[in-house]
Amino acid sequence: MTYPGGQYGEQPLFGNEQTQYLPVEPPQPKRTGMIVMVIVVALVLVGGVGVGLLYVNETQRTAQLTAQLAEKDRSTADKDKAIATANKAAEDAKTQAQSALTQIQEAKAQAQDAQSKLQAALDAKAAAEAKVSALTGCAQAGKDLVAATDSHDDSRLGDLGNALLAACR
Repeated sequence: MTYPGGQYGEQPLFGNEQTQYLPVEPPQPKRTGMIVMVIVVALVLVGGVGVGLLYVNETQRTAQLTAQLAEKDRSTADKDKAIATANKAAEDAKTQAQSALTQIQEAKAQAQDAQSKLQAALDAKAAAEAKVSALTGCAQAGKDLVAATDSHDDSRLGDLGNALLAACR
């Protein structure tokens, strides 16, 4: 069949004539899968780089902390040696002083030591009694708050909480 005007794709001049069209080219395949794959690979690479950077940072931090710990260990060892030397010197001085003292001076020192220990014990007892008396109000306020909580008395919780704070300062 011939086409009027000789052009492919033009409509024939007459409506009844059957025209044959050439087959249409198939559409180009879509590249959606390839695009998705490229995006996934890019994300995996970015994630790998991120994990690598975190690993390197953590390795550097670990090395730094290890160096600091080694320095502290050396410092502690040096201090321990100095303390041991000082203790030995103190023991030597103590031995020499004890050999020079007489029995009377030892008795006097023991009496003074006992007196100072007694005074320290009395001071500690007074301090402990003061702490106990100060904490008694705090303990009672806490017990009152727990009792109000157990009895679900919400109206008193605020006042008891404030009382607990005031008593425990």
